[in-house]
Amino acid sequence: MNEDKYIGMDVHQASIVCAVHNPAGKCIARSIIETRAETVRDFLRGLSGTLHVTFEEGTQAHWLYDLVRPLVAELVVCNPRRNHLLKEGSKSDKVDASKLAELLRAGLLKPIYHGAPSLARSRNWPMLMTS
Repeated sequence: MNEDKYIGMDVHQASIVCAVHNPAGKCIARSIIETRAETVRDFLRGLSGTLHVTFEEGTQAHWLYDLVRPLVAELVVCNPRRNHLLKEGSKSDKVDASKLAELLRAGLLKPIYHGAPSLARSRNWPMLMTS
């Protein structure tokens, strides 16, 4: 079955809490994965259907954007200050991931521009050079 899947990721330095929702908004899977490129790739490749992914802007956002973008149909990196729904009700990583998936499904997230991967790397190039 080729069904849309909406994935909210609550990203931390060592782990990512993922919630996968179907088009009706039902949470069909939850996972906690390592914050490692190979693990993220394996997780996404293990899901069938058309994938829509979101996570909040943060310290992991740039490399994660570059990694996830080619693997999914839609990727929204969003501003955590604009996600007022996340501030309501219970607060936990699982709840935050599910709320992100729901906001994405409903089309309520405004993306933050991340640019082309090569542009992001070229902007950082001077900082990587040593004298």
